[in-house]
Amino acid sequence: MKNIWMTMIMLTVAVVMTSGCGKKESTEKPAGQVSASADVFAGLFGSVDADQAEAITTLKTKAKPGEAVILVGKVMGMMEPFVPNRAAFVVGDEEVLVSCDLLPDDHCSTPWDLCCDDPEAIRTGTATIQVVDESGAVPKQEIRGVNGLKELSRMRVQGVVAPQSSDEVLIINAERIELL
Repeated sequence: MKNIWMTMIMLTVAVVMTSGCGKKESTEKPAGQVSASADVFAGLFGSVDADQAEAITTLKTKAKPGEAVILVGKVMGMMEPFVPNRAAFVVGDEEVLVSCDLLPDDHCSTPWDLCCDDPEAIRTGTATIQVVDESGAVPKQEIRGVNGLKELSRMRVQGVVAPQSSDEVLIINAERIELL
C-alpha cells in the first residue's frame, strides 16, 4: 500500500512540475506538444499506428526523454487516474495489470484502481499521459470526458517521452490519442 501512495505522489509531483508558469523564449514548438488554442484538445484524438505500439513495461526499460514513442494502455492504476484541473491521466499496461471489471464476480465500484494487483506491478506497469501547450505547461483543463475519454478507456498514445521522465516514472507528452 505504501508503494501505491508513493507512486501516486510521484505522478502528481511530476504533473505539477511540468505545469510551470514560466514561458520559453523560443518560438519553435518542441516535439510532443499541441498548439495552444481555445480548444487545447483540437486535433489530439485520431488514428495512431498500431504496428508501432509498445507495452508500458517495455517502454519503461528503454525509452529516454525526447524519444518519440507509441504506447498501448488503459486508463487505470489509481483511485483517481485523472489529475484534477489538468490535462493529464494515468494509464496501465494490460499485459501485466488486470482491472477488476475483468475479474469474475466483480463487485468493485472503482475497478480502475487495481486494488487486487501487486503494488510493484502497478508501479512498473503505469505511465502518465499529459498534454502540454506551446510553453511546455500542462493546461489547467481536465481531459476526462473529452472525446469520451474516461476510466477504463483503452487507447494507443503517440507522443514524446517528457524531460521529467525517469526509470521509475514514465511521462508521455501526448501528440495523438486513439481510443480503442
